[in-house]
Amino acid sequence: PNAPLAHVGLKALGSLRLEKGYRDYGHDMDNTDTLIQCGLGFTCDFEKPNGFLGQESVQAEKAAGVKQLPKRLCSVLVKDPEAMLYHGEIVYRD
Repeated sequence: PNAPLAHVGLKALGSLRLEKGYRDYGHDMDNTDTLIQCGLGFTCDFEKPNGFLGQESVQAEKAAGVKQLPKRLCSVLVKDPEAMLYHGEIVYRD
């Protein structure tokens, strides 16, 4: 009943959401992203009796493999504790 509680703030909630793998529509993904690009392919029921809208596209993208995706949602670990990433930063990779 008397558990120690503290305000964590909105940024902390966003961080905790990412750690759990929850997606925020409009922030992490939008209507231009596919289920496979967002890492949500596991949410598809391919055995559903009448299927679902876009099922063929999702299956084709899944069959092509991750390396064929034009973009993919990922997490970035920044080792500098002073750096703050908010949204929309460009990340380059080799």
